[in-house]
Amino acid sequence: MTDDERALVLGGGGLTGVGWLVGIIAGLADIGVDLRRNELVVGTSCGAIVGAHLAWNADPLELYDHVVATASRGPARLLTAQAMAELGSLIAEGQNQQLARARVGRTALTAKALADSAELPAGVSALCPFETWPERALRLSAVDADNGEFVTLEKSYGVSLRDAIIASCALPFVYPPAQVANRRWIDGFIRSPANVDLADKCQRIVVLAPMAQGFSPAGAVPDQVHEIRERTGAAVAMVVADESVEAVNVNPMDPAHLPAVAEAGRRQAASVAGEIAEVWA
Repeated sequence: MTDDERALVLGGGGLTGVGWLVGIIAGLADIGVDLRRNELVVGTSCGAIVGAHLAWNADPLELYDHVVATASRGPARLLTAQAMAELGSLIAEGQNQQLARARVGRTALTAKALADSAELPAGVSALCPFETWPERALRLSAVDADNGEFVTLEKSYGVSLRDAIIASCALPFVYPPAQVANRRWIDGFIRSPANVDLADKCQRIVVLAPMAQGFSPAGAVPDQVHEIRERTGAAVAMVVADESVEAVNVNPMDPAHLPAVAEAGRRQAASVAGEIAEVWA
């Protein structure tokens, strides 16, 4: 990549995170800011779903309508406070982050998930029915459940786009680890909510993160953005869900809340359009 290329980084945030992402992207398109004009898309978890659509040049307004109509029909899940605390404690133990992610993976392999093994593939297929990779650079994040390795899944990795999205979305305790390419995977969110550093060769970066903080303090989105700015001098615009979104986002794993979250994201776009346009133009 050349130093002046643009990257769009889309973070994770549950099923309703899909709604917020398509909402804010549609809202920006409403006022003339087209985030499809990029050379690289990075997606983590629900950001992998939306990122695949944009890498394939989907119309933001049509994507908004499709996601709101499709995702809101799915089953509700709830990652309990106890489960979130357990995930946090597994990652917080020790200084080696890969070993910490491996602890999460081993726990996920033995724990009973809320959903069966068919639910996540079916949901991904409904929302994002792509098998082949686009020509545009698309990088999706996932974690090997057995050894904690953080892996960038892209066209050269040799798996279908659909399988890469499933691997990136396999949130521990909610979904069983995904079986892809003879490996077992958990959600890339376990390493970071957005994995912004996968775009650190670009000089203009827009980061849309439904959640700024994840399970690992080392992967917080604001910290990653600050580090890239300081190290590379890149122009980075970061947007996270605001209070109006949080007010309607009662359970990020309940698709019934997705339409309201999408609407709130679309409204939020007006308040951040100037900052994003300054980086993107």
